[in-house]
This record gives sequence, C-alpha cells and structure tokens, in this order.
Amino acid sequence: MLHVLFRGHVLFRGRIGITIKRRCFPFNTATTITRNCKINPSSAGIFHGTMSLANDKEEELKVEDVVEEDVKKSSQHGILENLHFDNKCMRELPIDPNTKTYVRRVPHAIFSLVKPMPIENPMLVAASKSCLDLIDIPEIEVESKQFVEYFSGNKEIPGSQTAAHCYCGYQFGSFSGQLGDGAAMYVGEVLNSSGERWEVQFKGAGLTPYSRQGDGRKVLRSSVREFLCSEAMHFLGIPTTRAATIITSDSLVVRDIFYSGNPNLEKCTVISRVAPTFFRFGSFEIALGPDPDTGRPGPSDGNYVLVKKLLDFTIENYYGHLWHARDMKEEESLVTCEEKEKQRSVRNVDVQPFEKEMYKAFYEEVCVRTAKLAAMWQCAGFCHGVLNTDNMSIVGLTIDYGPFGFLDRYDPTFICNHSDTSGRYDFQSQPAICEENLMRLADDLSPIVNKTELDPIRKKVYSLEYKREYITRMRQKLGICFSDFAHDHKGNLGVVERKDELLIRDLLACMYETGADFTNAFRLLSLVTMSSHEEYVESLQEYLSPIDELKKAVEPRMPRVTLDQFLENTMYSKSLGIPSSFLDAEKTKHKAYDRVCMMTQEQKDVYDKERWDSWLTQYRARLEEDYKRGKGLEEFQNKESSSTLTEEEYQQNRMMLMNAVNPVFILRNYVAQIAISKAEQGDFSGVKEILERIQRPFTLNEGEKLQKAPAWACKLSVSCSS
Repeated sequence: MLHVLFRGHVLFRGRIGITIKRRCFPFNTATTITRNCKINPSSAGIFHGTMSLANDKEEELKVEDVVEEDVKKSSQHGILENLHFDNKCMRELPIDPNTKTYVRRVPHAIFSLVKPMPIENPMLVAASKSCLDLIDIPEIEVESKQFVEYFSGNKEIPGSQTAAHCYCGYQFGSFSGQLGDGAAMYVGEVLNSSGERWEVQFKGAGLTPYSRQGDGRKVLRSSVREFLCSEAMHFLGIPTTRAATIITSDSLVVRDIFYSGNPNLEKCTVISRVAPTFFRFGSFEIALGPDPDTGRPGPSDGNYVLVKKLLDFTIENYYGHLWHARDMKEEESLVTCEEKEKQRSVRNVDVQPFEKEMYKAFYEEVCVRTAKLAAMWQCAGFCHGVLNTDNMSIVGLTIDYGPFGFLDRYDPTFICNHSDTSGRYDFQSQPAICEENLMRLADDLSPIVNKTELDPIRKKVYSLEYKREYITRMRQKLGICFSDFAHDHKGNLGVVERKDELLIRDLLACMYETGADFTNAFRLLSLVTMSSHEEYVESLQEYLSPIDELKKAVEPRMPRVTLDQFLENTMYSKSLGIPSSFLDAEKTKHKAYDRVCMMTQEQKDVYDKERWDSWLTQYRARLEEDYKRGKGLEEFQNKESSSTLTEEEYQQNRMMLMNAVNPVFILRNYVAQIAISKAEQGDFSGVKEILERIQRPFTLNEGEKLQKAPAWACKLSVSCSS
C-alpha cells in the first residue's frame, strides 16, 4: 500500500490524476481511496488530501519510484485510453444511415460515419502543449509510440466516434451545393477536468463521402502552415480553432501546387484540430433549393426541419445563454394545438414566437462575433484568402487555414491566394465579404425566420460593431489611452471617432505610398513622443521598400487600356465575373505605379521623409489631446491629491499598451516556408522552433531584431492545393 500526500484532480471515468513533482500520473479504477480523501473517484474537480493506493507489489514504494516508473510507462496507465469523450453531436444530430465510404450525395443527415485510413510510418512533427492541455493530455504522453498511432488515425482512440460533417458553401460568390468534410473528420467531444467541451478533429486522415475528386489527404507543406497559424493566431489573441498535433508519414500522394500541369509526390500528413465546434455558415445551407445561377441544390433540399434541428443544437450548446432565456419564455408561453398550427412556418417548420426571438438574438450575436473577428484580422494584417461561406465559423472563430498570409509591406489590395485571380478575397475586401456571408446566412435561415426580420439586425449591428472593434484596437496600437468609443443612437460615429478614423486611414495611405512594413511600422510607433518623432523616422528607414522593390509590388495586373474598357462597361466586366472591387484595386495600383515610376531612390527618400513628417505631426497633436484628457481624468479621480499624470508617466503607459498589442513576431510566409523546406527534408526542428516563438509574439528577445522579409519572399505564392 502506497500513501501519498497529493494535490490532483479527478479527470474522467474513475481515473485519478496525481500531481507529483509537477507531473500528472494516472492510476486505474482499481485505485483505492482512503476515507480522508472524501471524494468520489468518478466525479470531476480539484481536491487535496492523503491517498492510499493498492499496489500489486507487497513491498512499500517510495514516491520517487512512482515518479520514475510513471515517466517510463505513463501511456500504459491509460491517459489516452481514458479521455472523457461525450459525443453529443453523434447522439443528438441525424447521421447518414449509409456507412460505406464512397463519394455521394448525402441527404437528410448532418454527419456520415467514417474511419480514418492508416498512414505508413507515422512521425510526430510537433505538438502544441498549450492545445493538448485543453483536452487533458499531459506533455509526457506525446513521447509515446501509442500517442502517434492514435493521433495519426492509425489506431482508434477509445471513446471516439469518427464522422464527417455535411455542409455546403458559396465559393467565390457562387453556390457549389454539397461540399462537406472532404479531408476532415470529427473525432469526438472531450469533456476536460474543468468541465469544458472541446471537439477534436483530424484533417488529412482519408476519404469521406464528401471528398469529391480528392483523396481525403493533406500534405506536409499545407499542414505545417495550418498547424502553426492556428497557434500563432491564438497567441495573438485572435479567436481561432486550435491545432494540437502534426504527424507526417512515408505515405505519398500526388499534388499539383499551382494547377500548372507539374504534379509532385508529397507526404501524407495529419493534423489534429480542437475547437468548441467546427460548424460553419455552410452547415445551414444544406436545405437550399437549386441555385438560380449554378442550378445546384443542397443535399437536403427543402428539409428545413433538419436545419431547425441543427440551429437548436447550435444555440443550446454554443450560445447557452440564449437557450436558457428561451426555456424561461417557453414556460411562460401557453400555446394551444390550434394556435400552433396557425404559427407553422413554410415547409412544415414549426416556429413558436419565443423561438423566433431566440433565433433573431442568435443571428445578432453571430453578426457581432463576425464583425469583431474581421476587425481583428485587419488590425493584425491577416488575410484569410478563402472567405467562402463554408470557411466561416458559426461561433466567430478563424477557421480553415489554407492560402492565408500576413502582410509584409502594407498593401490594401494584397491577394494571398494564387487561385484568387479576381482579387475577391484581397485584404481590404475582408470586412465586406464577411458581411456578404452574413447576408447568405440570413437567406439560409429565412424559412425559419423571415429574412425581412434578420436583414435589419445585420444592418444595425455589423458596421457599428466592426468600427467599434477596429477603432478601439487601432487606438491601442497607436497608444491612444484615454478615449472611449462613442456613437449616437443611429450608429453614427462621434466627432473624435471620425477624426481618429481619418488619422488611421492616412497612416495606412502613408504606409502604402512609402512601402512600409505593416507590423514593424506599428511596433516602432512607441518611439514617438509628444515632442519628437525623429527616432521613429530613423528606425523606420530599414523597413521601407526601396524604389525597385516598390515598383514590382505596385505593378498592375491589368493593362490600362483593358482597365479603362472595363470601367466604361461595368455590365461587361460583371458578365465575365470581374468584381468592381478588383477594378478599383487596379485603378489604385495604376496611380501608385505611375507615381513610383517617375521617382529615383533619392527622390523617394525625400518623399518618404516629408510624407511621414506630415502624418507624424498630426499624430503627435492627437497624443497631446489624449494626454490632456488623461491628465483631466486623473485630476477628477484624485481630487484630494495634488499629483497629476506627468508626460513621462503618460509615455510609459503608452509604451506598455502599444508593446502589448503590436507584435514583433508574426507567421510571415517566408518564416513558414523556411520551416516547411526543412521539414520536407526530414528536419522538424524549424517547425518546433517557430511553434515556441509564436507563443510570445509581443516579446522582443535580447539581441533580436524586428522581422524583415528577404527579397525572395515576394516571389512566394500559396494556392488552395493541399
């Protein structure tokens, strides 16, 4: 019998986690607990006490022996085998009765049961301890062979129930009908020791009924990018799905990266993703009828009872506060069968008044979350690249990292996706595209709640919440400390907000015209004081594009003659699928290109200094206003004290605020590419080093310089091929 003084927590299924020397060791259900523990081993919670453990050996063991033994044999004690799966989606949502895996239309179902396809010689590339902590897997488990077998999909995790989700999508503005998890798989939902529910997914684990012309596989280069960016976004403070592991193999698949007729063999790779849910806008499009443009219907055409079931499930599990309010209203509502029949909506969807209010509140909250997310992307210089409705999270997360990109030099027309030839998803268009997708979501829900009731909600909420988040975050990035967001009852911005909006707009124009690095230009702004900006201008010089580089960067993609023809005949350009935003972007590029082509490097240097001096003068005046406001607030709050906010204290506060929101390290394309090139040669150290570095994006290490993209970085191109 072993007696141990412990601090630990009951994890799941009667297994006890004991923290000894900062390590968590599992013991099976045969473990006996002495009375002074006073805890049920099958319950969850943190506890302290003394415990007696029954042991097969007769002699008494020392605590040190337990530590060493469990370090060697942790996986044998069942951490992975005893993850607390509670697969609510599988219990409560309709599942496809056809269990065979072949590509097909899947009607009247939310999920299809599938099995991962094994890969040859799976190898762990990297694992995120931070993400694994969410599902109660300690770091030591990662080292075991069993772990790699489970998280590659080669071996079924006990309690899991792998399935693929059926959804649709508007891709590049056109309805594509059924899409679904062509390479992703729901693994199950883990309830952790804190009572949180996390859905686990595999991506790249093999064929599903939704694989279309694909093979259900992902390759190393795209998987490294998604794994690293998922974690990078989390540590930047941007809502995102998480990535727990990346495992590659000796299995090979054929990929043509740029669809140019030059295929290559690449390694099959599986990542595991974690999120509250992976439901997306496209999940609610499965009941749409034939699209007037593409002719494609959803797989469950007209089945809005199914959509309502998914909608109720989503609200109950991910918007619980709205569901609780609904329950209270339902108790208050006494509706007769006859009245119920009168209230029955189109296509036999029964909607009660209290439900309708809940659905409207849900739509409003999705609008708010989406607006805030889009604002965060713009403030971080992040471009998603493929904002189709099937890539928009219903809970406001960044999801599905494909051909994404972070800005190097600021360019509002930046296109990170090689496949986006029309520039539909360029950097500046993201907020508008997100709102367009919310309009699509209102269409999806219109047989349940009339679109005329949802559209006003979006119009009232989206723009205001976007501006609130955007201006608030930009003020933080600029070190403006003492301004609260203000607007009138119609959603119009306050006077100060309008001035700040112009200040921000002019800053971005200044960055574009001088070829400034977006991230570094913000980070260095903490060098500016109310009395001087010379140090900033001097430090920024290194991060302004030289004239030759800027010429290449702003060179238009469309000849001027062609552009003029399209601008004169917009109906013709629309018939060819060329959006007006692309033409506007090309017009901007032509203007910038003409200006730059007339300059020498010496002339650019003079222009850059004058342009930045002009903006920085405005900026310093705004800081002085902010300081006076802060000083006034300080005096108001401390009437009995004679001390007020000094300029030095104000500057220190600004620097702290700015350095906490302006990163020094982001996952630029060239950074990811260096790690990918190493990994493809069997060296995973680059991935692990970046994983470590992205966890401290706002901290500048001793002797470290700000990132600067090498000349070859501008030639990097990323497509949807994965």
